[in-house]
Amino acid sequence: LTNLASVLYRNSSILCDQFWCDWENFCQGDGMAEADSSDDPMCYLLDASHNLAVSTLVDLNKGGSENPIIHFLKPLSSFLHFIASMCANSATVHSILDSEFLPDGLIANSMSVCAALAPLISS
Repeated sequence: LTNLASVLYRNSSILCDQFWCDWENFCQGDGMAEADSSDDPMCYLLDASHNLAVSTLVDLNKGGSENPIIHFLKPLSSFLHFIASMCANSATVHSILDSEFLPDGLIANSMSVCAALAPLISS
């Protein structure tokens, strides 16, 4: 769903600006704990994608359990793609990068997963 949402939003100023206003309102509430029919469903999708990325990072940092490295690519890349598609201007990008919203180590770990997969792809 995050990939579909990414295609739909595609850095559109109108859609992205409205989303971030809705996101602020969503964050003022209890988020997933208290569903409100006026909440934008994309807020729930971003919240779920964020939670999946965080749990994936925790699993990856523990040594990845028994999962192959490719197991970690989809949740991390989907979250990053979704966030990137929701940024219609540089101010939003800076706001996200400066906030505590991005999980610690997200970009570095995502790049490590890509680096680990690169030899498998090229062979």
